[in-house]
Amino acid sequence: MVRCPKCNDTFRVAPTDLFVIAIEHQSPSDPATLPNDRVSCKHMKSCSGCSVTGVAQEPPTLNEIRSFLDRFGVRQLPVYIDSVHHWRTHAKLAIRGAQRSQITLGLFRSNSHEVQPIPECTVHAPEINDAVNLVQSALRESTLYAYNEATGKGQCRYALFTVHRPSRKVQVTIVWNAASWKESNPESMQLAAEIWRRGRSFLHSLWFNWNNSTGNVIVCPEVDRFYHVYGEKSVMETICGVQIAFPPYAFRQANLDAFEKLVLPKLLSYIPIGANVAEFCAGVGVIGLTALKNRKLRQLSSSEIMDGGRKPFRDAYNKLRKEGVQGKASYIVGSDSDTMDIVQPNTDVVIVDPPRGGLSEDVVEFLANPVHNTAPTRIVYLSCGANAFKNDARVLLDGQWRLTAAHAFILFPGSNHVELLAIFDRKRKPRIHTGRQKPSHDSKPRRKR
Repeated sequence: MVRCPKCNDTFRVAPTDLFVIAIEHQSPSDPATLPNDRVSCKHMKSCSGCSVTGVAQEPPTLNEIRSFLDRFGVRQLPVYIDSVHHWRTHAKLAIRGAQRSQITLGLFRSNSHEVQPIPECTVHAPEINDAVNLVQSALRESTLYAYNEATGKGQCRYALFTVHRPSRKVQVTIVWNAASWKESNPESMQLAAEIWRRGRSFLHSLWFNWNNSTGNVIVCPEVDRFYHVYGEKSVMETICGVQIAFPPYAFRQANLDAFEKLVLPKLLSYIPIGANVAEFCAGVGVIGLTALKNRKLRQLSSSEIMDGGRKPFRDAYNKLRKEGVQGKASYIVGSDSDTMDIVQPNTDVVIVDPPRGGLSEDVVEFLANPVHNTAPTRIVYLSCGANAFKNDARVLLDGQWRLTAAHAFILFPGSNHVELLAIFDRKRKPRIHTGRQKPSHDSKPRRKR
């Protein structure tokens, strides 16, 4: 006999997958009943993910950014925001719990290793909430234990969820406390089989990441630490007309809808048609390849520190070539300071999209006073860390650059976070380069200098 948690009726049923999924499914909040200017969620006061209880378009850090830009002559800062609910299509949640029956997926409470469960989170896409419920239920009914930081024991550390936007199916990656498949088997494969059995109808794929490190590293980023079990290998998305694959080891924006709808069109508008572009921190090439197609670049030279973006970049570029895109593109693996030579005498625009810590000092100094007096003429800087941006901007402005435009994007409504697009132009018009163009780089990783 089973009691329905919604209507409280009792049923005599066979233990079918369909019924299990039906009783675990939690309907998302009706969007029509939610405010459109601020996040409304029952976890608002206890969850560390959302700290802005007021109007989502005015997080506190926005005023700090306005004050900084104003000192350098940028008086206007347009602010863009899309949906404030159900925007997150990529999430990373901790798995913790002292007892099997208490295994919980959620976010750490502030300054704590205690996990706060966030069922029916209203910033998560509803499909992520459903997948979280499924994984949590499967873990609680297994013989596994959640990871314990103090002892280093327990199998399951984190879970990653990525929505395939066209199908609304979810890619799940379980971070396992082991160095390899051999150490985790058969327990990991038994869990995978159970998760896939229960959720095959709405799961896109299932992966593992082997992470036996200490500390707060969520995943081991090396490609060979990821293990594909079920479903498709990559989440394939079409972004501004470019088909790009996102395997779980490659960076993906948490709010890909707003990034495509708001950020990319504005960013691309600052890249001249037919330009030669160098791109640092390229990821899988979302920015660079959409520019290659939509701005008809002559040359795109991209670099990225992690190797996981190389194959998705190549595959997407090859598709563009078959579609008739004429521009050339190259991709090298290495840190930004080790790949500075992607900026050539014929480079017109440099795109930087660094992590929250900003660019390395070497690169900022290099860009501030380029060795080539002919180029580049513009830096397109997309920042996800306000403090790091301020530091980098001061160096650039002390060099050969002036700040000519800026746009703010609230990509993560509910958080005190602003994505900033800043445009730097050269103070002096460079001399036209007449030398022979150097050949583009190949895709082989550079040896560290």
